[in-house]
Amino acid sequence: MSTAGSNQLRRNSLGLIAVTFMVISAAAPLTGVAGAMPLAFMLGNGAGIPATFIFVTLVMLAFSAGYVAMSRHVTNAGAFYAYAARGLGGRSAGAVAVVALVAYNAMQFGLIGLLGGIASGVFSELGLVLPWWGWSLIAVVLVAILGYRQVDLSAKVLVVAVALEYLIVLIVDFAILGKGGANGLALNI
Repeated sequence: MSTAGSNQLRRNSLGLIAVTFMVISAAAPLTGVAGAMPLAFMLGNGAGIPATFIFVTLVMLAFSAGYVAMSRHVTNAGAFYAYAARGLGGRSAGAVAVVALVAYNAMQFGLIGLLGGIASGVFSELGLVLPWWGWSLIAVVLVAILGYRQVDLSAKVLVVAVALEYLIVLIVDFAILGKGGANGLALNI
């Protein structure tokens, strides 16, 4: 039988750096670049991609302004549901919670599949051949282990992963700036 406080977060177990990296990882740039951009350019209309970025940026700015304004009125830790309940009422907040739950799970399944596909391609070049779903399963097991362990271990792993992610993006950026893409860097408009 566990004690009453055994499933609670220990005081000061997450510091500023850990929380900062958790927030940064929520906006993971490499996931967006590696997953969405090739599909957007392949299936999209090309010229509409920058307009989409501008539109999404404006929507996110409006959402952020509303979220910050609501944070003065919502002081509990009920996350998104608490905000929706305060602004829309309990019944509508329940619907918002269901939509968020379905959307987050759909996104998670997609990202796990994307991770498996990318890992399969990368590791097959190194001689470690597994199907995409094998790498996806390994990732799910690792996440489950980190989720079961204490949160400070997950935070430390996350700090290293996000730092490596940004390092990879910077290396690719400088490589492109130094050598150019397939057609080099053109300054024509």
